[in-house]
Amino acid sequence: MKLVKKLLAAACALALLEGASEVLPESFEGFGAAVNVSAESSRDFEYTVLDDGTAEITGYKGVDAEVTVPDEIGGRKVTSIGKAVFSYCENITGISIPDSVVSISSYAFYCCKGLTRLTIPDSVVIIGDYAVCCCKNIESITIPDSVENIGISAFEGCLNLTDVIIPESVKSIGDNAFYDCKSLSAVTVPDSVESIGVSAFGFYYDTDIKNKAKLPGFRICCFAGTAGHRYAINNGFDLEYLGPALLGDADGNAKVNMKDLVLLQRYLNGWDVDIDLTVCDLTGDNNVNMKDYVALQRLLNGWT
Repeated sequence: MKLVKKLLAAACALALLEGASEVLPESFEGFGAAVNVSAESSRDFEYTVLDDGTAEITGYKGVDAEVTVPDEIGGRKVTSIGKAVFSYCENITGISIPDSVVSISSYAFYCCKGLTRLTIPDSVVIIGDYAVCCCKNIESITIPDSVENIGISAFEGCLNLTDVIIPESVKSIGDNAFYDCKSLSAVTVPDSVESIGVSAFGFYYDTDIKNKAKLPGFRICCFAGTAGHRYAINNGFDLEYLGPALLGDADGNAKVNMKDLVLLQRYLNGWDVDIDLTVCDLTGDNNVNMKDYVALQRLLNGWT
C-alpha cells in the first residue's frame, strides 16, 4: 500500500480527533519515510530484497479483511514485516504471519482499528516500536517464546486487550509497551525480564484529568527480587508471587540488608516510600508494625 505524506498526515489528524489516548508518531517526516515504494511487487504485496537474500514486506495493496502474509515472495523467503506496512488498514480484521518471519518492524500494524486477530509465529525475535499500537479491537495476544525484545509502545492503546502472555524468552519490555490497555487487569512477568520501561503496563490515559493514571486494582504476577517485582514496588501495584517471597526484602532487589531496615523504619515513621508490605510482614499477622521492624533487625543480626 502506497502512502504519501499528505494522506498520512490527514489520517493521523483524524486519529487524534477520535481519541486523545491514541499515540501518534513523534515525527511525521520519519514515519512517512519508513514507507518506501519497493523495487519489486507480487500480487498484493510489495517487497525489497535484504542483504542476506531474503525478502522484507514493504507494502500492502490488497483489500482483504483476512490477510495471510506469504512465507515466500519472488522466490525469496520472507523474514521481515517492514515499517508501517499495514498501518491504518482499518478494513483488516485478521492477519496471519508465517513462521519464516523473524522481525516485525516499527508501526507494522499501527492503528489497524478493525484488527481482532493477530497470529505471531514462534520464529519472531523482535516486536518493534509501536508495532501493534492503537489496535483497539484486539482482545488477546500470545507473544511466542522466541521474542526477546518488546519495543516502545508496541501494544499501547489496545483498549480491549484483556489477556497477554509474556514468555520466558523476553529480556526487555520498552517504555509504554502496554500503556493505555484499559482492559488489562494483570500481567505475568517472568524472571527472564531484565528491564521494564517507564509506564510499560498498569497505566492509562485518563480523559478526565488529561493525564496518566494508574489502572485500579492492576496486579503483577512475578518472582521475588526480579524486574517485575521492582516495577510493582516502584509503581505501587498489587503483587502476586509466583514463588516464595524473600521475607524482609522491602526494596525488591533480591537481597535483605540494612537498606530494607531503613525503608521499613521510614514507612513506620509515616514517610512516603516504595515498599513491599507483603514481605515486610515478618511476623505473619497481616500487619506491618514495630514487631516486624524488630524481627527484621534480629534477622540481620543473625538471630533465628
